[in-house]
Amino acid sequence: MFRWLMVALCAAVFALPAAAAPPIEAYGRLPTLEQVLVSPDGTKLAYVRPEGESRKIVIQNLADGKILAGVGVGAEKLRDLLWVGNDHIAFSTSTTARVRSNSSSIDFVGRGEIAQTRVYDLTTRTFQLVLDKTPNTGNFTSGVQVRMSEGKPMLYAIGLRFSGVESYQSLFRVDVMGGPTRLLDSGPSVGDISTQWILDGAGANIARTEYDSKDGDWRLLVRAGVKWYPVLQEKAPLDPPWFAGLGPEPDTLLLGRLEEGREVYRPLSLITGKLGEPLDLKTGVRGFIFDSVTHRAIGLVENDVGSTMTFFAPADQAAWGKITRAFPGERVTLESWSDDRKQMVVRVQGPKTGAAYMFVDLAAGRASIVDDMQAGLGPDQLATPKMITYKAGD
Repeated sequence: MFRWLMVALCAAVFALPAAAAPPIEAYGRLPTLEQVLVSPDGTKLAYVRPEGESRKIVIQNLADGKILAGVGVGAEKLRDLLWVGNDHIAFSTSTTARVRSNSSSIDFVGRGEIAQTRVYDLTTRTFQLVLDKTPNTGNFTSGVQVRMSEGKPMLYAIGLRFSGVESYQSLFRVDVMGGPTRLLDSGPSVGDISTQWILDGAGANIARTEYDSKDGDWRLLVRAGVKWYPVLQEKAPLDPPWFAGLGPEPDTLLLGRLEEGREVYRPLSLITGKLGEPLDLKTGVRGFIFDSVTHRAIGLVENDVGSTMTFFAPADQAAWGKITRAFPGERVTLESWSDDRKQMVVRVQGPKTGAAYMFVDLAAGRASIVDDMQAGLGPDQLATPKMITYKAGD
């Protein structure tokens, strides 16, 4: 009887049909996770999990995998997600709504796309809406950054300040631990002029750019004491230069601009205002890699099919090489890392892994999967990325 049962089972196994191909919908689904961020101390993860048309921010403890919090975002567009220290998460969302200010003398007409930034406190499980209680200021933002200042993490936000009938793009420092919000600087009266600020690693606003979209006048200013002095000015009616980040060397910035139709990046001295030689970018650049503490550029992501990461310092390049060699024949890109760069999340795509987020702990010498990026699709069901270049007709 048992022999007959074993024969029957073997026959049934060999008679099983081949695994069914995944449904076409599996290829059209959004990734299971987005924006996977390691906390500065390397003990937690924050990531976005799509749920239909909505998004949910999940905070997870790395030691035991425990979910510490889940924050629903709803159907609003999630723009930014960043740690503010180890116990606060800031996120920006945008929606089409009527713009409101905290000034009774300002009345906006109509609706528009506005972004707001909220901070979630993991300890108290409470929210705060950035700039919501700041007098004569709109409770919306157009950019946020994080810096350590006065021994604690601070959120720096660009908002709109009102005085009478005039409005001014302004830089604020927000103490997420309950301290006051401070106005740091204001640009010219808002009209056709847009202002952006450049912070150093300690949160000092060392430079700013102003661009008049009507006249095409762009200029970079540096701060000396309480005054601003222009160090570089250009006429750019269509494509103004852009600030890519702090340069590798002290007192330098990375400035990007179009030269003969190509994106070119040059270091710019904040002391002399002079531009250096362009970076040698054979394949172009998708972005720069910045140190989490100094916020200076320490490498770049090349614009090739593998998004190759190249570090400026040989020691950093050697450390990254050890990580990529752990996934031979696969594409490895950095998603986020801790302040000391010992814990990190990388995206791995290839014939063995498929497509997944991996947590790498260099201090412990181990790697573990965070989640598949494309649920329901195995490695043999994902194509190898290829880059196609062509000359545009115009």
